[in-house]
Amino acid sequence: MLVDAATTQQLSAFRRRSLTSLPADLIQSALALSLLVVCLPLFLGASLFILWRAGRPIFYRGLRVGLNGQTFNILKFRTLHEKAQIELGPRLLSQVDEKEKELVIPGGRFLRETRLDEFPQFLNVFLGHMSFIGPRPERPEVVAENCHIPGYNERFKVKPGLIGFSQLFTPHSTEKRYRTLVDNQIAGRRAGSLHLHLLIITAFHLLLTTTMRTCFGVLDAVRCKLRGCAGRRQNHRHQLRNASIRALLPAGPAFVGRVPNINARHLLAVSPMKMELPARPFPLVLTLGLRHGRVRKASFEGRAILPTRAMGSEHGYVIEIRPVCSRKTMTNKSRYVLDQYFLRRSVAWLRFWWANG
Repeated sequence: MLVDAATTQQLSAFRRRSLTSLPADLIQSALALSLLVVCLPLFLGASLFILWRAGRPIFYRGLRVGLNGQTFNILKFRTLHEKAQIELGPRLLSQVDEKEKELVIPGGRFLRETRLDEFPQFLNVFLGHMSFIGPRPERPEVVAENCHIPGYNERFKVKPGLIGFSQLFTPHSTEKRYRTLVDNQIAGRRAGSLHLHLLIITAFHLLLTTTMRTCFGVLDAVRCKLRGCAGRRQNHRHQLRNASIRALLPAGPAFVGRVPNINARHLLAVSPMKMELPARPFPLVLTLGLRHGRVRKASFEGRAILPTRAMGSEHGYVIEIRPVCSRKTMTNKSRYVLDQYFLRRSVAWLRFWWANG
């Protein structure tokens, strides 16, 4: 058991009601078995690919914390080297990007981006360890690292899922406490609700779309490799409306302008003001106007990387950005606002799934 005694007592009542979910569990097991049969050729292809590129073992078996704090072994196609989990510890792979090339096996990044590595978890759903929808199962060391987050243990009131709310509706870089708030929205729901059925359909549609987009990206990279062309830009530019910038410069008046497009590292600022922005870092605030008069703001540190260029009656400035603030929590918040609202990096855009209770 990896949850405290008080939480175990609170979960005891939930155990007594578990028989009411038996029909839904049988339906999910039958669906998982059907998907295992349908995806068998895909499984064989992925297995041969891993065997060819990285050798044995083909599958990864890892301990995860599930319903009522009980542990089980999750099944995945192997995408990391065997000693990667020891090196990662309680951290996620996204938190050690500089080591990613060392930890991922050849071809492993493709399996991760297309979600093919998750397909063997249909077997976990069939065996009753997981459901199709629910908070993603965590490693015991990750649970121990994050158990202090308020409401974190609410995730153990339901089975972990193949697809999670936070996985769909928040970017991968989102801080754990934000993802916990999203996951808790599903902890008290039943598998037969209309919202859950709609979410299952939407989730598989979006994951299929993501997979196809990644496959086309790989084909484009192969085509450009053969033809010797540059290929598509790695950081896709996002067109923005109602986005503005305000920068405090070391000398002179504050710089104010609009932001027509942005990517993960740079933005284009357009302003009627003509001035030379410094190449040294300076603080700036991005503001994005949303519906119903709502706004989102994020603090960054930026520096000019290209000379000012004329754009009709206005002037364009290319600025390199990175989230920064004096407090670490605010740095995480700025990164979340950038990825969620400016770059739209979540798989799906959260609108009204639980608005009506």
